[in-house]
Amino acid sequence: MSARETDAAIERAVLRNLLTETLAAYEERLNAFRAEKELVRHLLAEMAEAVFLTDASGALTRLNPAAEKLTGWSAAEARGRGLGNVLRLVSHGQRVALDLAPCLAEGRQLTLRRDLRVVDREGRTRSVTGRASPIRGRQGVLGAVLVLSADPASLPG
Repeated sequence: MSARETDAAIERAVLRNLLTETLAAYEERLNAFRAEKELVRHLLAEMAEAVFLTDASGALTRLNPAAEKLTGWSAAEARGRGLGNVLRLVSHGQRVALDLAPCLAEGRQLTLRRDLRVVDREGRTRSVTGRASPIRGRQGVLGAVLVLSADPASLPG
């Protein structure tokens, strides 16, 4: 084997080793990401609070089971709709719009008024308290998360 062939063989071996190490590191990160995603999915599913996630435009991207129960909307039905189309809020019998603009545009947390009630698809109402927070990424606000706690006394048995 010539020196040139030896150098080429060494270069191929180094590249093969580098590729193997890179692939292993990628698979390790991918598995860690999958585990973290599964943990978040499980936490959302088990939370007693209703959790609504929106994109930067305010369209719903995810509801947890507590939010489904509170509103009467399934996550599949709600996905892509504006938050106000799914989450009907009233105060003293009057419809109240939840304005996420300060949260989405300015990155501010919002605390909901204490006199709010959610009206589900069947017309039942439940007292709620809650807070909306921005979801931040490297390039700014990606969306918002709204967490509502329903008054246990106002929930149907």
